[in-house]
Amino acid sequence: INTELLQLRRVLDALSACSPHIPYRDSTLTRLLQSSLSTTQSITILISHISSLPADLSETLSTLKYSQIAKCVQ
Repeated sequence: INTELLQLRRVLDALSACSPHIPYRDSTLTRLLQSSLSTTQSITILISHISSLPADLSETLSTLKYSQIAKCVQ
């Protein structure tokens, strides 16, 4: 799962930077989401589950950073 999410992050980074090359083919997840992410006529929703527990602070911050990157994709 972490590998797939890392590849999705690479795709989101490339999309938000308007890169000429988007690495959709690097994982199964990004290949499946390619049609949703590559067109302006689709709406993609990312749901982030975060925790208010102090023990989960680092994971929550990581999730929020991931969501911030996804928010920048147009």
